[in-house]
Amino acid sequence: MDKYEYKIRSEEIKTLIAEGAYAEAAEIADTIDWRRVKSVMMLCTVSDLYKVNRRYEDAKNMLLLAYEKKPGGRTICYSLCELCIKTEEFVQAVNYYNEFTRVAPKDPERYILQYRLYEAQNVNLEERIGVLEELKKRDYREKWAYELAYLYHRVGLATRCVEECDELILWFGEGKYVIKAMELKMLHQPLSFSQQEAYDHRFDEYAEEGDAEYIEGSEEQDYGAQEAFEGQEQPLYEAFDNGEQEAHDLRQFLKSVRKYTDPDELTAEMLNELIDKIIVHAPDKSSGHRRQKIEIYYKAAGIIDIADNLCEAGDGRGQWRKERKTA
Repeated sequence: MDKYEYKIRSEEIKTLIAEGAYAEAAEIADTIDWRRVKSVMMLCTVSDLYKVNRRYEDAKNMLLLAYEKKPGGRTICYSLCELCIKTEEFVQAVNYYNEFTRVAPKDPERYILQYRLYEAQNVNLEERIGVLEELKKRDYREKWAYELAYLYHRVGLATRCVEECDELILWFGEGKYVIKAMELKMLHQPLSFSQQEAYDHRFDEYAEEGDAEYIEGSEEQDYGAQEAFEGQEQPLYEAFDNGEQEAHDLRQFLKSVRKYTDPDELTAEMLNELIDKIIVHAPDKSSGHRRQKIEIYYKAAGIIDIADNLCEAGDGRGQWRKERKTA
């Protein structure tokens, strides 16, 4: 196959992926000798394509080719570990896990990999709980918060199970795992009034839209799985690095915001946790008043473009007023 023919087929694969025709895309991928392809991006894309089609050995082989060209890549190591767990090659899985923790020691995904390793090898529940508790300290996610609550339930720690369910419900408010947490809590004690009300109306929004997949849908996709293909122009292995980091940053920002819902004063701690940077523009006296524009960039959110805050010092006193931006 020459370069022109490869280009045509690779573009066809990308088009079929964008259309959700994963089986057809995989059939075309089977006609290409991927050992001759130099693009790590494309190899990772095809690996995820095979994974969506549950062809785990083929997916792993694509990643191994990518690994040869980019050894030590964080997401490649993660995905190789994950695939080795699925194919029950635990020695290799541990090796890739160790490499992942070496190249990304602070990435909370390491605890998810560790948990999956423990789960696949049937490690005792207490050790699995310890892993998820460590993950919670660094990154609070609803899927794993529910998993932690369920493990508490399984080992008979009813009080901690209920506490974890309550915390999950409070933090996330709605969604599949919130409903599951409510149902789990009900195994031990009744829901609060507000929780019961939310549970009783859990299908209302989706009944109006004719969408009942809210509860019945499949579990969260694996790292690098199907939802990553939808409308994705960016190479998958890069997209997962960037997307996961952005999601993590946003969760951390929302966690910080909830700590300061009604502050009495502005503290240095609040600024450090919530603000990325502040840009103070030069004063403008063209209107006869001294005005100075200040832009506040929030962490993970950037500028919240509702209105400009202008500090007007007409009589020497600091007076804040808001003006809408004009086109």
